[in-house]
Order: sequence, then C-alpha cells, then structure tokens
Amino acid sequence: MKFESDDFQVKCIRELKTEAGKPNKLKIVATFHNNIDQVAPHVAAALFPEEISQLKLWLNERTKLHKKLQQDSLGNTVLEVFPSILDEAIFAFERVEEIDPELLKDIERKLEKCKKSIDKLDQGSKKNSLKIKVMQDSEVLKEQLDSIRNSI
Repeated sequence: MKFESDDFQVKCIRELKTEAGKPNKLKIVATFHNNIDQVAPHVAAALFPEEISQLKLWLNERTKLHKKLQQDSLGNTVLEVFPSILDEAIFAFERVEEIDPELLKDIERKLEKCKKSIDKLDQGSKKNSLKIKVMQDSEVLKEQLDSIRNSI
C-alpha cells in the first residue's frame, strides 16, 4: 500500500501482483480530503487491517512533517529527509527493468553535483564540527517530497 497526496486529496493505492515478468498493477482503493488527519470510516471500509495501520502511521508522520516544516527552514528539512529519499530511490532502481536514458543521465549529473557539495561540506564540517540530523521513518517520503516541491 502506498499513499499519494496532492493539493486536494490523498489516494490510497494498492499494488496488485501480476504474472511473473509483468509489472505490478496499481489500483486506487480509497481517496479522502488532504486536510483529514485520521482514518475516515469510508477509507477504513476499503482497506485491509494492515493497510489501515500503515495509513495511521503515514498520517502521523505527515502531521509531524507539517509541523516540522512550519518550524524549520526548507533547506534543513530537505537535508534531513535526503537519506530516506535516497533509500526509496535505491529501492525503485532495484525494481525497474528499464529507465529512460535521459533521466538516468540527469540523475547521474545531479548525484555528481551532490557529491561535490557533500565533499565541500565535509571539509568545512571538520573545521566547524557541523552536525547533520537524519529522519527515521521512510513511509512519508513521497509526501515529504511533494511538500518540498510545493514549497519551492
């Protein structure tokens, strides 16, 4: 189960297994308004118990993120969620069989630029003992990324 949100609604999307070699199908099983912070009855009726638990965790993390975004600067938030975003990207790379060559080149260029920035920061952190925080859960990565994109 995954959850996607846009400006108006949250979609609960179930991944349906298909035959070997074919990509899994995605099915939207429930939607609800984006400002709801608990599991609505019509949503609970459409989900399995385990999916309801996942949604509750996702909603809690999303609420924490929104509060954090209001308190912290965007740059710090991006850096804090970056390791989790990379974990999700690695997971996605492991699952796809093909990727658009232009997209792959763009990703490689951005990673190289990121590596250079990290190297510069690492040199400066040895002098200044800079501390970098790391977020714990990765369930809300898409929501976090959407929030960051919307803020930019």
